[in-house]
Amino acid sequence: MSTLSPKSNIYKSADHFQVDVFLPGVSEENLEIDIENHTLKIRATRQRGETHQTYKRDFRLNRNIDVEAIEATLSNGQLQITLPIANQSRKVLVNA
Repeated sequence: MSTLSPKSNIYKSADHFQVDVFLPGVSEENLEIDIENHTLKIRATRQRGETHQTYKRDFRLNRNIDVEAIEATLSNGQLQITLPIANQSRKVLVNA
């Protein structure tokens, strides 16, 4: 069994980050995405005949991410993860 670090691209916009990870031959059942200690962790496996391949990739998140609003899609071997940046502004109420 071999472990690979899949190719990836990261894009940033005003309100989110997008992570594209290339995982050819990986199905949704063999994919695991976690966020732990401000780290996005991607683990996947695929099997071709007798050969097992494991993909592992971690991304350190340096911004406040709205963890509840993260979305991910897997299509044709490409995983796309959208990480919304949390709205950090809030109103402060003044008590009289």
